Amino acid sequence: MPATKNQTGNRSRTDGTSVATVTMRSLRNAALTAAALAAIVPLTGGASAAVTTNPTLTQIGVAALQQINPSIDGAGVTVAQIEAPDGYYDPPGQPYANLSVFEPNPTKLNQPASKFAYYAYTTPSTTFSSGQYSSHAEYVASLFYGNTGSGVSPGVSAVDVYEADYYYYNPVANDYAPLGSTPAGSPSGVPTYASPAVVNQSFIWEGSDASSIDEYNLGYDDYADSYNTIFVSAAGDGTTTATTPASYVNPPATAPNGISVGALGLPNVTGADITAPGYATSFTAPLVSGVATDLVQAARQEVGGSGTAAAATNMRVIKALLLNGAVKPAGWSNTSSTATGSPLNPVYGAGVVNAYNSYQNLAGGEHAASTTTTQANASTVQFQLNKAAIEKSLIGWNLATITSSAAQAAVDHYDFSMPQIGNNSYDLTATLVWNLPMAQYTMNQLNLYLLNSSGQIVGQSVNTTDNLQILALNDLTPGTYDLAVMKLGGTFVSASETYALAWSIKDPASSTPEPTALGLMAVGMLGLMSKRGLRLRQP
Repeated sequence: MPATKNQTGNRSRTDGTSVATVTMRSLRNAALTAAALAAIVPLTGGASAAVTTNPTLTQIGVAALQQINPSIDGAGVTVAQIEAPDGYYDPPGQPYANLSVFEPNPTKLNQPASKFAYYAYTTPSTTFSSGQYSSHAEYVASLFYGNTGSGVSPGVSAVDVYEADYYYYNPVANDYAPLGSTPAGSPSGVPTYASPAVVNQSFIWEGSDASSIDEYNLGYDDYADSYNTIFVSAAGDGTTTATTPASYVNPPATAPNGISVGALGLPNVTGADITAPGYATSFTAPLVSGVATDLVQAARQEVGGSGTAAAATNMRVIKALLLNGAVKPAGWSNTSSTATGSPLNPVYGAGVVNAYNSYQNLAGGEHAASTTTTQANASTVQFQLNKAAIEKSLIGWNLATITSSAAQAAVDHYDFSMPQIGNNSYDLTATLVWNLPMAQYTMNQLNLYLLNSSGQIVGQSVNTTDNLQILALNDLTPGTYDLAVMKLGGTFVSASETYALAWSIKDPASSTPEPTALGLMAVGMLGLMSKRGLRLRQP
């Protein structure tokens, strides 16, 4: 992620202190605040409205998705909602006084109370407490899984609601296995459907310095990599840059293995992975979390092809599908053709989240690389065509492992034939995602190229500061192309790296029109409401 420019640098605990000491020091140095908390108009319960009547859900492709598969609503998926407490560490000497105010009200969400469990420093509970009610938590929930016509994933099977401080310093920092997963600390023993699959975090750690950011990133990245957890986090709303060094992306959204979310209504806030309609990232993050949840459901149902559930539910694949399916507004561009550039647009990230596009990308199926080659590490990537293995689909994805050596780079080649039909041309979007591995301080370097049949590089994404690459190329002439994933050799974290690649190649003149970014609508109304900051401070 662009905000974590030091991800190839030192992420270790250099002072020799224990995890508990470091994390408590981080808490003292970084007050926890909700990202753009707003005075929320109370919701009312009632029957679910038709999705097509909700302009925000229409804008992000949920209505179009339900038209082709109305069963996709997050059914069977357990999710988590992490909330900054709507209260204070106050008065001094009573550290938990007024703290645990973080719960949404299931009744107002038109959801059965039996779906919910609540976790904080107090005893876990399966019963909603009106004394712990948070309007912020409720509005986030209404957009994520609310069954009142505004939620992206109203069919989720269970919701674990955590107070943010408790969640980080217990499950995450201590590497406790997710509920329902055994054994703890053993990735190989975690079930494919470890719970929760998607974790929404609509808060920021305010005032974090470089040391505490590294600490948070290490905790979240290791946890995500261990337990296949999809973290979706609000980037922050940019009224001030609340981190040192200054960045509009605040932890926990700085964790490279997660997904950071910006807001279309905040064009001056830069650096997020993806955006959604709204003026507050607290309320755009749950839209992305909902789309991720719908994709997990579809992946489990093998929409991506028979036998693909395990691969398609991998967090790398879900992230690649989300970013690749995002609508890129007019004028979208990136600078990842250079090592110091970024694969993300400074305003839109990968683009505006779109459930329909990402679902179609999943439905394109899993397709292995056409061939794999090795070459001298310092050489420019070489065109390779395997005529017997031309990719059968111009839209699809793959989860693969690639291995290089000290002297040789490795290249996975995905070969495509784009046929001549009149005077047509093609648009290509491809997204490559890999993780920072557990307990490592640096990342492997993977690059993404598109070459034509003459061996010329048509486009490349080779930035060295992110664990993703994006190609977005328009007006490609018909012909044969090689989409190449290169893992550099030489000095690396590990010889092998697991990556997810998603691609979509379309003839814009003949393709069915897809949903587009329509301009700010329903969620943007939140920007007209007054804001209030809620801070968590140590006595």
